[in-house]
Amino acid sequence: MSEIIDELLDLADENLIKNTFSRHPDVLNIYLKEIRGEMDEAEEEIKKDNFVYLEDELGDIFWDYLMLLKILERDEYIRSVNHVFSRSVDKFKERYKVLFGVDKDNPDSEIREKLWKEVKKKQKQNLKDRHNKLYN
Repeated sequence: MSEIIDELLDLADENLIKNTFSRHPDVLNIYLKEIRGEMDEAEEEIKKDNFVYLEDELGDIFWDYLMLLKILERDEYIRSVNHVFSRSVDKFKERYKVLFGVDKDNPDSEIREKLWKEVKKKQKQNLKDRHNKLYN
């Protein structure tokens, strides 16, 4: 799987170099709009016996997302695409550690939802603290 993602990232890098569209002054908003549009198209394709079209639309979403990340990286809005991926892994590991660390024999959805909200709140506060430390 990681080889496929690496190959897509390489294609995105090549696209940034060769495609002048990536230099459009409003390219970030264009890609965000494209992602929203592709999500609408994917939603229309979610039905049984339709994986060919659904997989194609999901691939479009992923490609546009990768391009958005690559442009954000190039223009120094983010440190790196890898850093975004790493932060996502860390965030969800922490959430699932809390979520699945509760009594596994008691799948009480209210307890799990409460824990999920608590860890998200804690993470948001940590982000705020980190942001303030860096930029204030």
